[in-house]
Amino acid sequence: AERYGTSYKVVSLMESAYVAVRYWATAAQSAGSVKTQEVQRAMWGKPYNAPSGSVQLNESNYLSKPCRLGTLDAQGKGFRAVAGDGVAISPEPWWLFPSLE
Repeated sequence: AERYGTSYKVVSLMESAYVAVRYWATAAQSAGSVKTQEVQRAMWGKPYNAPSGSVQLNESNYLSKPCRLGTLDAQGKGFRAVAGDGVAISPEPWWLFPSLE
C-alpha cells in the first residue's frame, strides 16, 4: 500500500502479463538462449509457480492455469474467492483441431 497507494487495483490482465514475462525469463535462463524455439522447448511441459498458482505451457502454446471465481464487497475493493481449487485447467484450443468439434 505504501508504494502504490490503496486505490491501486490488480486485474487478471496484469497478472497474465506478469506471468508471461517471468515464465519466459525463467525459460530463457534455463535454455541459456533467447531463441524462440529453444525457449519454447524449455517451457513446454515445465510448470512455473505464478501468483495464481502453477501454470504450464502446452505444445499448443496455450497455458494451463488455475481458475477462480470471486466476489467484491459493496465498495468494490475487498475480494473474496468463492470457487476454485487452484488446480490448473488444461486449455482446449478447438481451432487447432477442427475435426474434434
